[in-house]
Amino acid sequence: MNLGGLNSLGGALDGWAVFACLIMLAVLLYNFRDSYSSASTRCLIILDIMCIIALWGDRHAVTCMGTAGTKHTWMLVAGTYLTYLIYFIMPWFTNMYIRALAMEKGKKPIHWLQGLWNTVAVLQILMLTFSQFYHYFYYFDSDNNLIQGPYFEHMRVVRMITLPLVVMTVYAYRKCFDLSQNLTLMTYAVFPAIGLCFQLMIPTLPVLNLSVVVSMGVMVINAVEIKSGNRSEDTLINPGTEPAKEILRETYRAEDEGAVIERRLSRKHIFIINPQSGRAVDLSLLRRALNQVEGLEYYVFTSSVPGEETELTHKIQHYFSEGIIRIYCCGGSGTVRNVLEGIEDFSRIELAVYPCGMTNDFLKVFKGSEEMFKDIRRLIDGQAKKIDYIRTNHGLALNTLSGGFDPRIVENIEKYRDFKILGKMMPYFMAIFASIVFSRPKGYEVILDGLRKRGDFSEIYFGNGGVLGGSMHFFENPDVRDGRAEYALLRGHRGIRMLEVATALARRSPKVPKIFEMGRSAKVIIRKEDNSPFKMNLDGEIPGEFPEWTAEIVSKGLNFVIPEGMKYEG
Repeated sequence: MNLGGLNSLGGALDGWAVFACLIMLAVLLYNFRDSYSSASTRCLIILDIMCIIALWGDRHAVTCMGTAGTKHTWMLVAGTYLTYLIYFIMPWFTNMYIRALAMEKGKKPIHWLQGLWNTVAVLQILMLTFSQFYHYFYYFDSDNNLIQGPYFEHMRVVRMITLPLVVMTVYAYRKCFDLSQNLTLMTYAVFPAIGLCFQLMIPTLPVLNLSVVVSMGVMVINAVEIKSGNRSEDTLINPGTEPAKEILRETYRAEDEGAVIERRLSRKHIFIINPQSGRAVDLSLLRRALNQVEGLEYYVFTSSVPGEETELTHKIQHYFSEGIIRIYCCGGSGTVRNVLEGIEDFSRIELAVYPCGMTNDFLKVFKGSEEMFKDIRRLIDGQAKKIDYIRTNHGLALNTLSGGFDPRIVENIEKYRDFKILGKMMPYFMAIFASIVFSRPKGYEVILDGLRKRGDFSEIYFGNGGVLGGSMHFFENPDVRDGRAEYALLRGHRGIRMLEVATALARRSPKVPKIFEMGRSAKVIIRKEDNSPFKMNLDGEIPGEFPEWTAEIVSKGLNFVIPEGMKYEG
């Protein structure tokens, strides 16, 4: 490829990188809209904006390079200077971000380290500015070609100085962060270092720019997850904090305290915690919260291996052989399903959900009230209502039985679980991408209340709730007390068309009913046309491969706890 072609490719890559940074900026502004006063939030937002400006400047500089003319000369000089200037300043703001995070956790700032950063930043800016007049690092000839100055390689070395400084800063504040945060912050040194090595081999392409964008993305994902986890813990310990504060003040009016305590004492309160869930509950925080609730007799159990919640539920029912048991599932959709699977006597078990998993899809049935489930006191004082659940020939589910596209997602999440060090949602995003690329429609026979359908299906959905995978909205107003499920069948989609389908579901597009065959049914039978065994997804769990799956709705068979103060009639 000639130089012009490489410049065009470089400009296009910078343009896409700008688009990615704009998405990250939107995510930051939305998720941190209630905490702009936080120093760490401001630093992260500034870092993203600086990245956008640098990429935009570099894009214009690259496209003007080699094109003669006064206008192009000024754009080239300004764009190149701005790009280098911001890349010299960004590591300084990275240090400020790490420092602010540590201070928010009670750590005193390390002044000598800050002084070292200030000195390096000032020297870099002065050297770059003087170079504009004395051509130390680079300059442009009459045809606007970049000419390397005598100290051009020194400038790259100067940029490299900031990378070990980032490592030093993370190490200095390491005790303030967990392993995931430390590794995430370290990527801001590791990725640019790798990018710089490739940049030396391919100087025309913006490899270093792209590496900075990737590291920026990892930091944004981690920050959003920390924010989400902190909000969950705050609500657990102190229901008066955001986001539950206004709800409690305005709508939560407990009945007579004596009656509330009597209700609490009339049942056993069992908390089953899955520590591997997306936002695992801190056990000490949970106990502190429960100890503040008067008249509460509670027990806390923690699962140690996947699926152990089922065995724990069996043992709990045998140990507490009399009276009502309220089981609080502290985890995601899979944790809830595993507890449901272990229920033997549905007449004396009340199921409550404290959402702290990667997805808690069933709770989206309660539109606008999901936050109430994050208030432990509301769950404890809430009352159980009869709702439907799904019984199959291979296990139970509260939300969905689904096949085709999403069982592969479930498998891939386990496959990519080790990538949680780059963000707890990273395995989920990677699983969706891999499933979109490799999923293919298969031949199925689906019988819905006696109505037979055959064809190559990419997705088969049989749901009590209306949402799957955290963001795919199949149905807007499911009724979980009418004894029937919603179904959706997708024929013949693969690859990029599956991405279009996923996007339509996430956006709740009006096109969804036109893409899927939809309806309502109380029972379904699913087989492959070649009678081979296949996998289905039961609320995020895959029980195994079987040649036939049958499922039916058990009408009002489950005592499900509705938080106190929530108005829900089903």
